[in-house]
Amino acid sequence: MAVPRLTRRRFLAGSAGGLAGVCILFSPRAAFGAEANERLHLAVVGVGGYGAAVGFIPAIHLYSNTSIVALCDVDQRKVPPALKLWEERAATWPTSSRDEQRRAAEQYQRLVKHSPPLFEDFRQMLDRMGRQIDAVVVATPDHTHAVASAAALRAGKHAFCEKPLTITVHESRTLRRLAFEAKWPPRWAIRVPKARSSAGAWN
Repeated sequence: MAVPRLTRRRFLAGSAGGLAGVCILFSPRAAFGAEANERLHLAVVGVGGYGAAVGFIPAIHLYSNTSIVALCDVDQRKVPPALKLWEERAATWPTSSRDEQRRAAEQYQRLVKHSPPLFEDFRQMLDRMGRQIDAVVVATPDHTHAVASAAALRAGKHAFCEKPLTITVHESRTLRRLAFEAKWPPRWAIRVPKARSSAGAWN
């Protein structure tokens, strides 16, 4: 199953039922040639969580016009494997026999050269980098999904959370209220990306 291409417009146009396809860039040239304000800047909370470890850290090259600008994990031991993966791809993919990997090599080289700032507390991340972040990927343990998503919504960011979004009715109602209190109500989408053998997520 193909991983959907995620763009700023597509994220911002998400509906309550998921993400609605609004602006899809099919080629790397189109992605890197888009206007700067069309680029989606992601912050990943929970680097070792399933949603991040499968859907974003090893697969960011599959998403059009999307950058990871901040990383956050309370367990700092989860971070080095992600950085090591990026370093390995930056070093080996430029000479890969696979076209997809050669095209994506530059993106991983940029991530290595300009490594996203690392935080232990997502609240500090949002305070310090709020203007640089468009959306927050929440891939923490289930019981902290709601609090991290709420922090993103309070900061005026969009939340992309692996399921379950909440574990209580109170949490669900709180997130709904926060969304509708915003000047431009943020949307949230609940999705757990599936690993793609054809993409070679960890190859």
